Amino acid sequence: MKQSIIILLLLAFSSSGLLATECSLKGSLFFGMDEEPLGNYEVSLAFFQENLFLESTTDEFGAFDFLFDLEFDGVGPIFGNVIVEDFCTGVVVIETAIFLAAYPDVEDFTIVICGEADPPPVPQNCEAFFYHQQATVAPYIMAFYDISSTAAPVDSWFWDFGDGATSTLKNPSHLYDATGEYEVSLTIQSDTCQSTYTRLVEVLDTIPCDCAGTLFPVCVTLPNEEQLIFLNECFAQCEGYSPDEYEPCINACQAEFNAVQVNASGLVQFTDQSILAGVETVSWLWDFGDGDSSILQNPIHTYSNSGAYPVSLRIITNGGCASTLIQDVMVSVLSSVGEETADGLEQVKVYPNPAGSRLTVELGIVRSGLHVLELYTPGGQLAREYRFDLASGRQNIQLNLEGLPAGMFFLRVQGAQNVKTIPIFRL
Repeated sequence: MKQSIIILLLLAFSSSGLLATECSLKGSLFFGMDEEPLGNYEVSLAFFQENLFLESTTDEFGAFDFLFDLEFDGVGPIFGNVIVEDFCTGVVVIETAIFLAAYPDVEDFTIVICGEADPPPVPQNCEAFFYHQQATVAPYIMAFYDISSTAAPVDSWFWDFGDGATSTLKNPSHLYDATGEYEVSLTIQSDTCQSTYTRLVEVLDTIPCDCAGTLFPVCVTLPNEEQLIFLNECFAQCEGYSPDEYEPCINACQAEFNAVQVNASGLVQFTDQSILAGVETVSWLWDFGDGDSSILQNPIHTYSNSGAYPVSLRIITNGGCASTLIQDVMVSVLSSVGEETADGLEQVKVYPNPAGSRLTVELGIVRSGLHVLELYTPGGQLAREYRFDLASGRQNIQLNLEGLPAGMFFLRVQGAQNVKTIPIFRL
């Protein structure tokens, strides 16, 4: 299902025909609070606007890598989406990787899933361990995955599924006859060791429902207080939850959105992140703050000039709930990133851009006084503030970017006479 959705999105875009640049992404996938390497697990990389979708599988150390070509349009970044399913929660985790023409290779990209789950025991020379995942279709199919840690390669696997059946495959699937709890064990053996791991595995009732269902959505609260929303009562029963564990959802909604500028020409991607309970959104109305609007759920808009725009999103749901959010979105429109401004006022130049832990800002100061430098996220939140009392003339100052996440920021320089805003890319 996840791959089908991604492929449909990719088909909506066409190739630009620009000169291709060879790029790469190397990273690692970890599991649990102690961040143990997770081997033999699927990782995907999607570039929606570039019509590119790649798949990889982690090795025994949790490492994965992708090699591909991208077509860069000027100095703007291209955003890739690294996609992994968290098997503890069932949530699809999407992390963003930023590629630039000058920096086409991304290394040491890290993803952690099941961060709040108990990790496997700290491996010594030999430690068996596995995780499991029930299929979303009947009847009672459970997939098992070996993620054991050993000093030497594993020579054999022996699974006991707790119902009399066994397997010697590394990653088997097993069909149970009924729901319930089963004591499942995995025994591994190598040239130097043998280890057995046993845990209780619960098989839920996922047989398709015979009930007619209901039109109202229901909310299910899990033991860890996580809430799930099903479209009707029948679907909730299909997932194995008894009737006393769910109830009709409260009809509520709250408009939320995120805005990310994707290049230096003023192109901004808006993403609907509205919070819903018991309802579905049926309409969206965006006001971009410059006279233009849209009724798409996740529109893309190009601004002609730099500035802070009051963007509003109004949603209406099928339950009659309506909500509006207005927030300022900061946009910087430049012909090239990092070039000097030439409007006769204070001159501002930044380098390197993209930057690592340090950013040099070169100021041509017309009037002495307090100068305030602020870093904002694309959503308009203040990330960091710097204050300097500077004399007139050309001044070079160093900004410490340590602790900031990778991505795009806007550097706002407030001098004695004027304000300048420049997009900054943090590696």
